[in-house]
Amino acid sequence: PDQPNKGLGYLLCPDGNQRHQYRAVYAAIKELCTKIGAAQLTEKETRQALFQQLYPKLDYGLHASYFSEDDCHNIDKLANGTFLPGMRVNRHTPRSIVHGPKSLGGLELPDCYTRQTTHHIKYMIKQLRWDETIGGDILTTLDNIQLASGFTSPILEKVDTTMDYIDNG
Repeated sequence: PDQPNKGLGYLLCPDGNQRHQYRAVYAAIKELCTKIGAAQLTEKETRQALFQQLYPKLDYGLHASYFSEDDCHNIDKLANGTFLPGMRVNRHTPRSIVHGPKSLGGLELPDCYTRQTTHHIKYMIKQLRWDETIGGDILTTLDNIQLASGFTSPILEKVDTTMDYIDNG
């Protein structure tokens, strides 16, 4: 159960272990960064490579997997170390500037963990809207968690406060 099955470019283990998938995504990003780093690209070409080569390759690996914050941080370090100097930005620039909005003086480059979460939220909303079996299962699961937690309002209704709805068990 701890050995991955490869299907459509994903390495999925029956036991849920995603280390193989992480290593494959990291190796692919590292190979791309090595090639981009060796190329003599202008600032515009480097930014174009970031959005047209790195992000699509990364996004495909993030759709069906869940990497920890540390794993995503390692991918970000690799990508930022390659692409920021090519865009004439110091690779040690604070992450708040690199990932911050342009209206506040940032570069507005999304980080890996945020991209992953955005993909997962979009997928969950898509499943809920399709009103198929998976969407019904998600709603049933949310109803059961609400019932087990003892809350009277639906779980996704209040997002402004942090609440522990149910323990890991």
